[in-house]
Amino acid sequence: MISRQKFAQQYRNGAFAWRPQQGVVLVGTGPDFVRYFNARLSQDVAKLPVDSARRSFVLTPNGKVQGVFAFEKTERELRFFTELPSAELLAEFKRALLQFKVADRVELIDRTAEESWIEIRGEGIEAVLQRAKLSESSSAVLPPSGSRRALNNLSILNFPESGSARVLIAGPTTEIVRTFSVLLSVEGVKEANDEEQSLLRFLGTDFHYGTEVSDKNSAAELPPAPYVSFTKGCYTGQEVVEMASARGRASRTIELLLSTATSSLPVESEITFDGKVVGTIVSSLQLDDCSVARTLLKTGIPADSVLQTLAGPASVTSESALLAHCLA
Repeated sequence: MISRQKFAQQYRNGAFAWRPQQGVVLVGTGPDFVRYFNARLSQDVAKLPVDSARRSFVLTPNGKVQGVFAFEKTERELRFFTELPSAELLAEFKRALLQFKVADRVELIDRTAEESWIEIRGEGIEAVLQRAKLSESSSAVLPPSGSRRALNNLSILNFPESGSARVLIAGPTTEIVRTFSVLLSVEGVKEANDEEQSLLRFLGTDFHYGTEVSDKNSAAELPPAPYVSFTKGCYTGQEVVEMASARGRASRTIELLLSTATSSLPVESEITFDGKVVGTIVSSLQLDDCSVARTLLKTGIPADSVLQTLAGPASVTSESALLAHCLA
């Protein structure tokens, strides 16, 4: 159980950091890597400048989700970062990325055995990085929003998030282990436990592929921001995403649910409204004064409606409203 007061104090005044235990690092490279992955990802790889950092989907032609990940773009490659709970899902993700490779001069290299990364969240990220003295340079360590900065053997990625601040530090695992140790020795840094990681993912619109999201989900069920560019040309699955956006919403979407229940909302349990089943719990988390859950919920339910769960009444909330509640 998370103490909301302690979480708020840490988030406001410092930062949380952790090393993902199921992290995967893949590199897409080759002479055609920009053209090929631009047609494959939901982000506009072609128009993104070198040293960009974004999050993206990879989709089937009918819009089913095959991967949810972060990536960085350099002059010679894309580097993908994701968390996958099994070797089978990793193999499927690799196949998905290269699914439409024919004569394209592109290859995918698995760097998971040699590389890893650190997640950092919180309002004090910039001050924490400066105190960590990761560089002898007097310039700021934190790159501008939406970009990456090379720092010795490391890449520091600053994602353009609208809510929870998110930075990723990636590089050779030997360097990541050393850097993580340095970070944890800095005033204001706390290693996030599993529950805190879950809450920070809720706040940052992060989804665990294979548990919260799978190829049974349509991209239209997930929030397009920050995963989709609506200004790029064609990519696999685009029609489904664009149609859902034009019509307003899909028939069901993944939403955040907030409840005053003193027990966690059981995963896979049903949610009802007006006596009818309208959704199921995908994942849940218990704070000391409330329960939070992700739910796959039917659309069209009036705003501010009271929904019923096995643990008690609940209502739909947003990432920004949940962050405000956690920091209140």
